[in-house]
Amino acid sequence: MRMLITGAFGNICKAVIKEAYKRHHKITVFEIDNKKTRKITPQHRSKIEKIVFGDMRDFKNVKNAVQDCNVDDSSRGNNPSAIKKNRE
Repeated sequence: MRMLITGAFGNICKAVIKEAYKRHHKITVFEIDNKKTRKITPQHRSKIEKIVFGDMRDFKNVKNAVQDCNVDDSSRGNNPSAIKKNRE
């Protein structure tokens, strides 16, 4: 199974990556592009098949990230509709 993990280099998602890797999932990461995430990326590269840097508000970035994925981790509340709901 190919799994999409958003915000992958935060504390919780590092554990998600580790567990998904142990279960032999192919992992795609969608992460914001900044110095911190670029610095962290090499530490996890061996477990990640594809890394997409971008902005969740940019359709092209999201489309690139979800391509060929079967599962995403948006149940964590990291998706735009959940964020909007939590702000209300």
